Amino acid sequence: MRKIFLYIMPAMICLCLLNGCKKSFSDQQSIPQQPAQPDLTARISLTVSGFVTDENGNAVFNASVTADTKTANTDEYGFFKISNVSLSKTAGFVKISKSGYFDGYRTFVGLENKETFIRLRLVPKTNIGTISATAGGTVSTTDGAVISLPVNAVVIASSNAAYNGAIHVAAHHYKQDNATEWNATIPGDQRGIDAEGKLKMMNSYGILAVELTGDAGELLQIAVGKEATITTPIPAALASTAPASIPLWSFDVTKGLWKQEAIAIKSGNTYRGNVQHFSFWDGAVGVDLVNLTAQIVNNSLQPLGNVFVVVRKANDPLSGASAYTNSQGVVSGAVLANTALVFEVYSTCDGAVLVFSQNFTSNTTNIDLGTITTNLAQQVLINGTAVNCNNAPLTNGWVMLAIATTSSSTTNYRIPVINGSFDFSIVACANMPSTYVAIDNDNHQQGIPQAITLVPGTNNFGNLTACGTSTIGFINYAIDAGVTIYLTEPTDTIIGTYAYDTASGNGAGLIATVGSIQNILPDLQFNYYGFNTLGNSHTTVDIWSISFIGPSHRARVPVPLVLTFTEFGDVGGFIAGSFSGNVENWDDNSPHTINCSFRVRRIH
Repeated sequence: MRKIFLYIMPAMICLCLLNGCKKSFSDQQSIPQQPAQPDLTARISLTVSGFVTDENGNAVFNASVTADTKTANTDEYGFFKISNVSLSKTAGFVKISKSGYFDGYRTFVGLENKETFIRLRLVPKTNIGTISATAGGTVSTTDGAVISLPVNAVVIASSNAAYNGAIHVAAHHYKQDNATEWNATIPGDQRGIDAEGKLKMMNSYGILAVELTGDAGELLQIAVGKEATITTPIPAALASTAPASIPLWSFDVTKGLWKQEAIAIKSGNTYRGNVQHFSFWDGAVGVDLVNLTAQIVNNSLQPLGNVFVVVRKANDPLSGASAYTNSQGVVSGAVLANTALVFEVYSTCDGAVLVFSQNFTSNTTNIDLGTITTNLAQQVLINGTAVNCNNAPLTNGWVMLAIATTSSSTTNYRIPVINGSFDFSIVACANMPSTYVAIDNDNHQQGIPQAITLVPGTNNFGNLTACGTSTIGFINYAIDAGVTIYLTEPTDTIIGTYAYDTASGNGAGLIATVGSIQNILPDLQFNYYGFNTLGNSHTTVDIWSISFIGPSHRARVPVPLVLTFTEFGDVGGFIAGSFSGNVENWDDNSPHTINCSFRVRRIH
């Protein structure tokens, strides 16, 4: 099934997810056509939500999501939502940041007072080598992308001062022949502004992300008057169409669009070009575009939420792009003008399976495909009701559904509960082991997660109770029997981790606050050692706290303190326990005591 993805490469189209309603799409207004020279000043108010995952497809907790001046953090399911934010009508976008990863960007065309839904996978910031700043040099990715720097070519980005140490190069080559990664990770939505200021769709031949840092972790940049050389391999499937030269575009992180800046020359099976700064670079050909809108429903006229949609050239299976519908089954965005195209719907299973296709032809005006009835034989209908702790219909909550789409990752769905009821439809997979839980956002309560194997047809979850388990994490601690410090979500963000080291045969983890009140040091952080079992067979020896006086704010533990776990959940669940005992200030060895109890969400 994976082979199908090789024919789905979003080099010619961007799809953005927009809200809709259950009435016929012919009753709705189409998005105005994108102008040749776009107006980026017109703004609209809308809501943006979505899921963020890591390179393995697992939920990313506490990633920072920014839309204009508003920010949000992803929860334990990788979900975020930013409501009523003012964004560009032509190119709204969100920026997603997480330590250890390149920043992620997703650009879209929004509808005023509606909701846009996205999914984005973060790319690890992998160090591929070092270059001497004074001697220059070259480093390469494992798949053949090359970064070359001349002598004395970089400066410290924050001060523009010359840098003379080792240059640490992090890079990632985004490849069209891995369509799953390409669709999920590339910045923006494959729209860019060319040298004439016109908005174009970009037919890409490869994207390269590069970041330079110094020995102290400081961000570096290419010096004025200097140029670096980048080389990217041409995918074998595109070699026959690769022109002798193509424009080089950089991603404008302030506009969410690519910007044509330079030229890349074909050399054998690679493109090579010179650049004057680093972020994201794309060797691509700009093509004309128009907008498309559609709503996908099943044969009962029920919207298909979060399904995988592809639009590609009818005579070229190697071109195309994909996106996910929102909860109302709506998808919209830019497609090639004056082209015979195919609109396709795929399952979200491992490998993706084509379940529906429809041919159409674009011209120079916007396209409204209306309401597309897919008449799928394999579909999963999910419904039920939900109440809170008072047995009243849930009015501000949702059902979290996690489907194991591969052996190592899950796909999450956030099913809205409206006046105590929920109704959702997705495309079926061959095997769908799943878990679901009702969550009450008003009272910070959730029910007990339940397991189910979803099957084609109707799956009634019955009456769910969003009660019994607090969704709030906390750490309470006191130094020297003083005033107890209470750290509680959602005011404070608190995390827990656990890992098993196969080499040593030991288990270890970390409990810490994130983004502390002081915004400099953690309010409290400690490591623990032992396995993920309940009881008192664990110890802690490393503690940091803003309450410890001295430059390190760190406590030395002369004799390991016994730590007792009363709860140890899987990822997404809670770790709870307590410890107490004698410690010493790291800086002056003065004696102190500490008493701590905690219940935190486990993210690893």
